Amino acid sequence: MTKIHNLFFRTFFIVLGIHLSAIAIAQDGSTIEMWRRGPGNYQVGQGKKLDLKVVDLAKQKKTQKKLLDMQYERSVNYEGFYLKDLLAHFPKGREDQIILHFTNKTLIPLPLRDAEKQFGQTVFIATRIKEDKIWEDSFPKSRKMHHMYLTPLPITFEKNKVVVASGAHPYTDWEAKKDFSPWQSMSTLVGIEYVVREAYEDQFITGKTTESIEGVKVFLKRCQYCHGVDGLGAQFGWNINGPIPLYKKRQPGDLFLHVKYPKYKGNYFDSGMPVQRNFTEREAEKLWMWFKEATNTKLRNYP
Repeated sequence: MTKIHNLFFRTFFIVLGIHLSAIAIAQDGSTIEMWRRGPGNYQVGQGKKLDLKVVDLAKQKKTQKKLLDMQYERSVNYEGFYLKDLLAHFPKGREDQIILHFTNKTLIPLPLRDAEKQFGQTVFIATRIKEDKIWEDSFPKSRKMHHMYLTPLPITFEKNKVVVASGAHPYTDWEAKKDFSPWQSMSTLVGIEYVVREAYEDQFITGKTTESIEGVKVFLKRCQYCHGVDGLGAQFGWNINGPIPLYKKRQPGDLFLHVKYPKYKGNYFDSGMPVQRNFTEREAEKLWMWFKEATNTKLRNYP
């Protein structure tokens, strides 16, 4: 009986070790998961991944390119492949948007049409970098410089790095290459989720006041890449619900100043909030109203 127990526990821990190892591998960017968003309430963690496919980047056909990298602010030699080559692995459905998931819990949504065409041919997924004439599979940190500040939180990378030359994004304002871009904060790509855009965005609607509905639009344009509500959305920045509800932490006027003027030269104590110089006081009021209504509210399910 003892031998049987020993064999059982030995087998159990071997299987458990393999399972945990697989989880670790999936989260370091050596593989990328692709799936469709299933029905459920993602705010409380009830969503499911449908048609899950795991792509092993070691088996992906690669090319070598010298590319301008906006995070490093210089041209770099990379080995990897374009986003369109990765999207070719997943069968098309009714979804019209993809969401790129990164290890630091940032999210970047892209219209599927643009992801397959414009961004599919400009977004490069690097698996190696050439520094000092030597090919390396580890990437240096990105410590984003700006004409007004130095980001205090460097972005780190693991087994892959997404490379873009410009901060342009279809849902944001990229004015004179100086203001916020979601591409600035991304780390290592670990997932690509397929969603119906309207249904995805409807999850954030509280529907209580006109101002809060307008506030959701501000959130989706400016905030969704780093912030979310509990389990719904990105988890890189402050959770709208806490630990201190954001509407209590920052009143509309304070919120306006925090987004428009988050830091200046010599101030390295900010948490990393990017500058959005065209943010208005009216937007701050609408956004704050949505923050208040979304707090302690059960948001909508994804169909």
